[in-house]
Amino acid sequence: ADHAPRAFQIDPNQRPTRAAPIIVSSGNQQGEIIVSQFPITGLHDLPAPITRWRGNVGLTPTDNLNSNPPQEMTLAQGPATLREFSGPESAGAARKRQFVIYTQFPGQPTTWFFRFVGPYELVSTNKPAFEAFVKSLKFDTK
Repeated sequence: ADHAPRAFQIDPNQRPTRAAPIIVSSGNQQGEIIVSQFPITGLHDLPAPITRWRGNVGLTPTDNLNSNPPQEMTLAQGPATLREFSGPESAGAARKRQFVIYTQFPGQPTTWFFRFVGPYELVSTNKPAFEAFVKSLKFDTK
């Protein structure tokens, strides 16, 4: 985590299936970056997490995977997908936003997920830093 921007701090509270979350602070607002790894083998497994990610920001479930369309991006070790979830504007100051980047390395049975979730403005402002952070990570693919 030595590549993390200054506003990013490691949360000391460990949770199963996740690396330690990285806390992103700005003023009195706080968001978090959550890194996790799951045995998801392809896009057919995605409706459940997409529903969960939509729920994280107050959106209703949907069967339409293109309601939060995938955007392709490139990491050091290969291609990745970015999806964006913005909570309803009616939430006002409590509105949330989440970016999810996920990637699967060739020959590996697991998919890595990087979720950045928090207050809408905080997450929007820190999106470039989040993308740069994920792009800077080195994975042991053995």
